[in-house]
Amino acid sequence: MERYALLGYCGLYCGGCGSFEENSGKWKCKGCKDETVLISDCPTKECAEKKQLYHCGECERFPCEALNAFYHDGVPHHDMALGNIKRLQIDGSEKWLLKQEQEYTCQCGKRRLWFAEECTHDKE
Repeated sequence: MERYALLGYCGLYCGGCGSFEENSGKWKCKGCKDETVLISDCPTKECAEKKQLYHCGECERFPCEALNAFYHDGVPHHDMALGNIKRLQIDGSEKWLLKQEQEYTCQCGKRRLWFAEECTHDKE
């Protein structure tokens, strides 16, 4: 898998999502860059692909109306994505991805999911 597949256009880190296929997610999502069915309602995919962006923070119109609605819709991980995009703009994609990989790797070596405060792998 290409490393950038874990970087969602909106700023989500797919590696921390419980639905992501490598996390044995119930939905087996491939991430927005490779998924077609599960993210049919994504407000950013078509635009970002058309503009050939790695993420929406690279766009001159960031944040657009669609992203503002997404970031402020009350869904906790959507709000998290806004902070991620701001960090991406400062750190750049490579550094940000490295930080995300470190943050979302559990002490046991497996992936840690968003908002998990302790290791859940030994409870599986």
